[in-house]
Amino acid sequence: MISFPEYIFVTGVPGSKWTGISEALEATGHFNTTDRRDYRGFHHNGGRRHLGNFFGRRMEYEAVLEKQNLDAPFTDNLGSKLIKSHDWAYDLENIQSSFPNSWILLIYRPNLESFHWWCQAGGFDIKYPDYSVYKDANTMMYEIAEQNKNILKFARSRSAVWYHNNKEFYKKMFDLDVTVENRMNDDNILLTVIK
Repeated sequence: MISFPEYIFVTGVPGSKWTGISEALEATGHFNTTDRRDYRGFHHNGGRRHLGNFFGRRMEYEAVLEKQNLDAPFTDNLGSKLIKSHDWAYDLENIQSSFPNSWILLIYRPNLESFHWWCQAGGFDIKYPDYSVYKDANTMMYEIAEQNKNILKFARSRSAVWYHNNKEFYKKMFDLDVTVENRMNDDNILLTVIK
């Protein structure tokens, strides 16, 4: 079994289904989920989604790369933590230099597919995380494009290999058997881990 680092930074654009991917990993029982609170989440697709803390602008905890900030949402420090933020897409170089022993899980989904899924999931009616920083549909589309551009640029600079969201990915990267829900079996979702 692979030993996981203290932090695995996770990023993907709104609508990339990145939270479903994070939740599938957390469901294995190998990660610290003590950041989950009733007010952190929302109901969608017949269940509670967006479980746990999201770092970012206008959020309870900003996307600040300081250990005290990263640990603050968790009630204990045992086990590996998935540190989730859309805003990490703007700070990938700093994450790797500030936390060189951490991993970065990148989720890519094309801009339009992501935007449409985000709208279908509730768009600006989603209460958690707070999407008000994106202001309007045009700003959201711009940010999705910028975040995806940064994710792809960083992955390319690290010669990352991309995988589809399937059991083989989780086995290869995490040595875990992960159940991938049918709604997550989307050919246009790609994942990679920078270790």
